[in-house]
Amino acid sequence: MRGLILMSGGYDSLALVHMALDRGYRVRLLHIVYDHPAEALELQACRNIAAQLGLELDVVETSLQAKALSVGVGKKGARIVAGRNAVFVAHAVNVAAVGGCNEVWIGATAEDTGYPDCRPEWIRLQSTLGRPWGVSVEAPAICYTRRQLMQLVAGKGWDMCHAFSCYQPTKAGKACGRCNSCMQGQGNE
Repeated sequence: MRGLILMSGGYDSLALVHMALDRGYRVRLLHIVYDHPAEALELQACRNIAAQLGLELDVVETSLQAKALSVGVGKKGARIVAGRNAVFVAHAVNVAAVGGCNEVWIGATAEDTGYPDCRPEWIRLQSTLGRPWGVSVEAPAICYTRRQLMQLVAGKGWDMCHAFSCYQPTKAGKACGRCNSCMQGQGNE
């Protein structure tokens, strides 16, 4: 099987990469560049991960508007960008179909179901829409809480040192440690 992993550079997507490799998939990564306050740091994390694991990384730019992410360093609360995952999955299905991948993996977890585009029914719909191109959309971590995902990672001994998750990093380019993205990456929510 060939899998294309939607790669933010964060903990969830890196866990998916390890999960796919562990299952014997031939893995390709896709990072979407858009109006995200942490874009440069996320892209660098993706590049580091691809280099460390010897994987191909595709980078696609889109004009998705993400002002909801720029509410301030360390602010708590969900930051919902309308249609973000729909845009990401559309790009991913295209890259997967052209690149010979039959699955697209997205890093939705059990705790993400508050986001409309991370729910199991949304994932199934996207998979139906990808079917004409021979691509299914999967969310293999959707049955895991972040704490359970972290336990799986620890139990398997997967290296997560290059993961980076933060909605809005500090001016020094460090994760704020307080936003929802940072807390989720630490197994807290």
